[in-house]
Amino acid sequence: MSITRPNIGIEGAFPFFKFYVKLSVMEIIVKEAAHFVALIAEFVAILVILLGVIKTTIFYFKSPLPWRFVPEAFLKMRVQLGGALSLSLEFLIGADILKTAISPTWSEIGILGSVVVIRTVLNYFLTQELSEGIGKVK
Repeated sequence: MSITRPNIGIEGAFPFFKFYVKLSVMEIIVKEAAHFVALIAEFVAILVILLGVIKTTIFYFKSPLPWRFVPEAFLKMRVQLGGALSLSLEFLIGADILKTAISPTWSEIGILGSVVVIRTVLNYFLTQELSEGIGKVK
């Protein structure tokens, strides 16, 4: 009579292995989803800039010729384009935050962090300039 051991597989021998495999699959799914959302945010930022430039260009060419050279018209166009740039910077900052959350190395986190700081400072000064411009236009 021979004694046979039951075939319990790796999950039976190591019960935590099944949990670990599920956890790593979930981690991959979350990282890929965050990367995809960051990509969409960057694409939306590009669209916002493009639409802002198109809208400002249309405003420029629809204005009567003498009005184009009036400082108030330039200020109105700058406010219009600046609003689009500010909104696109917000989308890019959001994308950078998502990338920072899924970055595996400290150097990537440092690079993304510095980019976020630069974009935040740019957005702050752009918003200050826009609020001054809006006050002058009204």
